[in-house]
Amino acid sequence: MIRRPLRPTFSYSARHELLRALGDARELALQCAHAEHYDSELRKKCEVLHSAVDALAAELTGDPAYFHLKMAPSNNSA
Repeated sequence: MIRRPLRPTFSYSARHELLRALGDARELALQCAHAEHYDSELRKKCEVLHSAVDALAAELTGDPAYFHLKMAPSNNSA
């Protein structure tokens, strides 16, 4: 009897590589969307891609704002 192989693993380094590639794709999709006319089909598709990248990053990291700009921590301890 032939046994099926175990489910493939997705290592931490592969996850990190995927997040890096998603970040690049997200940035390019934003550039493309901003270069297009507001009602353009291409702009709409770029916006869908942007949303999908954010959703996948949230699933992988648990942080829904993973690619969003974050404020630097404040040193105001007064």
